[in-house]
Amino acid sequence: MRKLSIVAILLLVLTAMVQAGDFNGDGTDDIAIFRPESGLWAIRGISRYYFGTASDNPVEGDFDGDGTNDIVIYRPDNGLWAIKDFTRCYYGRSRDIPIGGCRGLGEPTPTPTPILIPTPVPTGSPGITGDVVINEIAWGGTLDSTDQQWIELYNNGTSAVSLDGWKLEDDFTLWTISISGAYSFPAGGYFVLATNAPSGVNANMTYSGKLMNTSGGNLVLVDSSDATKDTVNCSSYWFAGSQGVSMERKDPAISGSTLSNWNAAPSSSTYGSGSYGTPGALNSQQVGGL
Repeated sequence: MRKLSIVAILLLVLTAMVQAGDFNGDGTDDIAIFRPESGLWAIRGISRYYFGTASDNPVEGDFDGDGTNDIVIYRPDNGLWAIKDFTRCYYGRSRDIPIGGCRGLGEPTPTPTPILIPTPVPTGSPGITGDVVINEIAWGGTLDSTDQQWIELYNNGTSAVSLDGWKLEDDFTLWTISISGAYSFPAGGYFVLATNAPSGVNANMTYSGKLMNTSGGNLVLVDSSDATKDTVNCSSYWFAGSQGVSMERKDPAISGSTLSNWNAAPSSSTYGSGSYGTPGALNSQQVGGL
């Protein structure tokens, strides 16, 4: 068998973290790496995933009890634990070290020690699932800049909702926008979050440093009790839209992860310097909106 040169070995160590674990459930560990600069998980002969960023630490373990290792990262700067396609929570402080499984090759995956999740203290309205939804997404930004992104929420319920303590998360690029303060909007109302000051958008709240990836996203809306209120899973690709063209939801009562429930904003709906979309207003094909 051909041996790797010393230079090649050094390059591998510098650019990737070696991971051990049984990722396919055949009873033996697989050859796997995590590449921090791109978030790539490569499991030899099985699959490849993009999950995580350069500051994240990969963690070994079976966190959902299915007998196989999960794709898991721990983010030291904010204590985020993210387990792909399963859950996420915050546990730990800056500079903490995550504890994963330590075992020899070929040994069965041990039962993981449960992660203790602190009980959150509700602040805003807990809401009812489906009352507040992710209604419009300008993931491609505006015609002026791809960084001028915005996301619109819609209150499909019958009463006003306080968003204090709510969060909007992207499980694809792993960021969280925390909503704090006296943010409240009425039944039938819209709430727009924007970054980098897109022209023609009257944002209810602005944020910075949290950009959606143009190749896809997985947006999750979480209320003040940490209950998931809505999800738009476009991890493989965005359902509609492009730069300067938003992605509009048709029916707030239908799942946000359904391809047919979204359309690209038409040319008849313009804002700013000619971008297509309806920030803070009724979508072009919206059902039951005001």
